[in-house]
Amino acid sequence: MIKTAPSTHASRSSLLLSALAHACVFGGLWFTATEFTPDAVQPPQTIDTTILPPPKPTPETPAPAIAPVAKQSNASEGKAAAKGMASQAKNSQGNNQSNNGKALSDGVAEQDKTGTGSGLGDAGENKGNQSTSTQAELPSGVPIAAKPSSEFRVNYQVRTTGRHELGGSAFFNYQRTGETYTADLKINASPVKLSAHSEGQARSDTLATTRFKDGYSLFGVGNGNEFKVDYTTNEFHSGKGGIQSTNARTLYDYLSAIAYLQSVLQQGHRPSTLTLTVGKRKAFVPVTVRFQPEETITTYENIELSAIPVDFNFPSGSIESIKIWFVPSKKSQPYEILLKVKGGTEVTLTQTSKSS
Repeated sequence: MIKTAPSTHASRSSLLLSALAHACVFGGLWFTATEFTPDAVQPPQTIDTTILPPPKPTPETPAPAIAPVAKQSNASEGKAAAKGMASQAKNSQGNNQSNNGKALSDGVAEQDKTGTGSGLGDAGENKGNQSTSTQAELPSGVPIAAKPSSEFRVNYQVRTTGRHELGGSAFFNYQRTGETYTADLKINASPVKLSAHSEGQARSDTLATTRFKDGYSLFGVGNGNEFKVDYTTNEFHSGKGGIQSTNARTLYDYLSAIAYLQSVLQQGHRPSTLTLTVGKRKAFVPVTVRFQPEETITTYENIELSAIPVDFNFPSGSIESIKIWFVPSKKSQPYEILLKVKGGTEVTLTQTSKSS
């Protein structure tokens, strides 16, 4: 028989005792836990929050110090950049306007030297581009750009009505030579006589009077009108009113106005009204020209023609108003003219077959 060593027996006994002790503890816990049920624990009816500790404040994290600095820097840079761009654009625009104004002024000056400058074009280019602030703006006075006709002549039979019933003859003669023109109207219905002469510049888009003279007489008693225009010095020289400054780039007399209106209609323009600056005995005045609906006129040979009547008041000398009938089928030439003069006399000019 083999004997077990005392140490081995003692170890086994210790293990058994330890296991028995653990079993007792777990058993006691089990039976204790089974005595509690969920209904046994009742939640409190109210909670007294005064006994609770106050919540701890949440610390605020300050914004980084660099953020506002960067924003201010960007704003400053943007404002500086915008200011620089605006300044650069303004300088560039100013330089361009200065260069354009100089070129346009040089071109207008060159046209004025040759006498072929367009009244309407000169006004558009000169406006706001004068080389000096003391030089006045020169409006063209050309309401419609129309190239002057070459020439025409209309012969008339004359009939006067009113205080005197008379008859006679007349002619209107317009000629253009290069950059100049002349226009003449002569009426002889004794004792009524009228003689008018106009001369001036034939520009690319209008006529511009430089000298005008007329005279009207009844039984040898009458008066006349005379003036000159200097477009270089912008002066109007009137026989009765002396020397006057004018800002009008183009002035007319009633003969040059008739020739100019003939060109306007011949080139297909048909306005309702337009305004011309017309010289008279003592001054120059704006005159409104009215275009009426077409009507039929009868020539001295009883030929009926469709015509465009145009009239304007002209309080200068003895003439109070003028009405002209332009015939489109005859190059818009003035085939009939009615002059109303002081004293109640009307002078009617009717075209004859000798016109050209």
